[in-house]
Amino acid sequence: MGTTAVFAALLVTLAQASPASAPDAQVQEQIVARVGDQEVSRDDFMAELNRLIPESFFHGNVSADVRRGLHGQALESLLEKCLIHQEALALGMTASESEIDEEFSRTLEKAGPRYAAVSNEERASLLESYRGLVVRRILRDKNER
Repeated sequence: MGTTAVFAALLVTLAQASPASAPDAQVQEQIVARVGDQEVSRDDFMAELNRLIPESFFHGNVSADVRRGLHGQALESLLEKCLIHQEALALGMTASESEIDEEFSRTLEKAGPRYAAVSNEERASLLESYRGLVVRRILRDKNER
């Protein structure tokens, strides 16, 4: 599963979560790491962990040792992504509106038929909500290239 699929999984996970309605203390507890001014949420961590667990296994069938190892890999992957994004910002990289629109369209297509067929109004609302994620993804890709 590629990194675009990870972003699609994040999109779906974040669409189902509603941290804005949680009290500040709960939101703070949901942060598992900070890299500079970027925070890694529990939802981000769980989406990355789910990406690492083979799709053919149910989580209950993955041994505790394997899960512990995957926890470390998931966190390391997310921290690396934060660092790559921060380096891209430090290098002055930016994302154009057309790049944002293209990446968001690809992400919606990969997220499945429910998201690929959204109305223009729903699409605009989703883009507004996840614009930051889209931009971070574009900047990481540019910096990795």
